[in-house]
Amino acid sequence: MNTIKRFFALATLVLLLPGCLEAQEKTTEVLNLSDVTSIVRETRSGLWLVCNNSSGRSRFTLVDESLTSADQLWLDYVDGTDSMRINDFEIFRDTVYFCGQIWYGDDSYGIWGYFPLNGFPSVDVYYNDVIGVSCHKLDVFSVDTTTIDLHVVLLGHMGDIDPDFVIDEVRLAPNFFTENKSYIFDNVPLMFFYDVEVTDLHVAISTSADNGSVLFINKPTTIGTTIFTCTITQDILNVPKIGIILLEYCKNNYLVAVYKYKSIRDIHLFGFSTTTPLDHLSIDGTEDLWPRDVKFNRAKDDLDLLATPLEWFSRGDSSMIYHLNYSLVAQGGPLFCHKYRDHKLNSLAWLSTRDKCFVASGHDINQHYLKLYRYQFDYWGECTEEVFSFARKQDVVEHQKKPQIDFYHYNIQMLELESRDMNNPLKVTCGK
Repeated sequence: MNTIKRFFALATLVLLLPGCLEAQEKTTEVLNLSDVTSIVRETRSGLWLVCNNSSGRSRFTLVDESLTSADQLWLDYVDGTDSMRINDFEIFRDTVYFCGQIWYGDDSYGIWGYFPLNGFPSVDVYYNDVIGVSCHKLDVFSVDTTTIDLHVVLLGHMGDIDPDFVIDEVRLAPNFFTENKSYIFDNVPLMFFYDVEVTDLHVAISTSADNGSVLFINKPTTIGTTIFTCTITQDILNVPKIGIILLEYCKNNYLVAVYKYKSIRDIHLFGFSTTTPLDHLSIDGTEDLWPRDVKFNRAKDDLDLLATPLEWFSRGDSSMIYHLNYSLVAQGGPLFCHKYRDHKLNSLAWLSTRDKCFVASGHDINQHYLKLYRYQFDYWGECTEEVFSFARKQDVVEHQKKPQIDFYHYNIQMLELESRDMNNPLKVTCGK
C-alpha cells in the first residue's frame, strides 16, 4: 500500500473511532458583537478569552462553553483619543498583557497594558503609550518566579519610512517599569519586526533583515537585566520581504518559523533546535492562502497552521487549517486539513484541557459576528470540510550572523484606563 492509500485508510479509521463520534466540533457565536479582527487564548482555568476589534472599539470576552452568556470587558478610550485597536495579547500568571494602537484624529500611537483575570470583568486596567505608530506583537516572561521580575517584550512600528523597534519593559515595582528600546539594525532604513516568541532559552524575533531572518536573544539570567545586554544570534532565511514570518515555540527548545516566498505557491516551515536550523518543509498549493497564525499542541505534538487569503491580494472566501506533526520532517507526506468556507478566521489556541482540541476566533464573511470555532485535529463533523494537502521536505541552508545592539532606556509609570463591564448572550450555531 503506498503512502497516499495508507493516509486515506488512516483517515477512515479515525472517523470510525468511538471517541470521535462525540461532538468535538462546535461553533459558538457571541451575539450582537461584530468582529473585524480577533485574538483568542486559553486561560489557566480552561476558559477562552477572546479580544475582538470593531468600529474603533476593543472588547475582551471570557467564554465558558457551559453558559449561555459571557462576561465582557470593554476598554474605554484614552483621554483625547477616538479609537483603539488591540493587536495582540498574552496571558502570563493569570494577568492579561495587551498591545495595540490608539488614534488622536489621524495620528496613531502605540499602547500596551495589562489587567488581572481574577475578578474579570470588574478589574483595574493599566496602560502606557509608546512613541511610535503602533505596537503589533508581544510576549512575556520572567527570570525568577519568586520576585517582582517581569519582562514584556513589544514589537512596534514607527511609520512608513522608519525602521521598526523592539522594547523590553522590565518591571521594577508594581506598575513601574524601565522601558528599554532598540532598533537593533540601525543601518537598515526599512526594517520590520514581525513576531516574537519566548522559548526556554531565548527571546526569538522574526525580522525582514537580510531578506528575512530570525534573531535569537539569550534570556537574561539576572533579575532586572534587559535582554539587550545579552548575546544575540541572527539566522538568515533569505525570504523576500513580502508577507510576514510567524514564530511558534513547540517544546524541548524547538522553534518553528512559518513564511511564504513572494510569487511562490507554497507556505514554508523552518524548524530550529535552540538556534540551529534542522528542518525545512513546504506545503503544496497554497497560492491563494497566506500564514495567519500557528499553534502547537504539546500533548499530541500537533502543529496547527491557519492560512487565509490576503484581503488586498485575493478574493478568496475560505480559511484553511493545516495539521502537521513531527514525523513529517523526515520525508514529508500527506496532511489532514480543516476548511472553513465563507468564514474569516483570525487566531488559534490549543485547548490543553481538551487534549486534541483547538479553538479559533473569527467571523462569518456575510454577517461579521464574532464566532469561536472549536475543532479536533483528527475529526471532521458538520461544521467544516475535510481537505487533504501535502508537505514536502526541503534542503536546510544555514547562514548565521551576530549583530550588535544599541538601546536606550527610561523609567515609566503605568496609568489607569477606564473600562466598562458588559455581558453578551452566546448561541451555538453548529455542533453541540
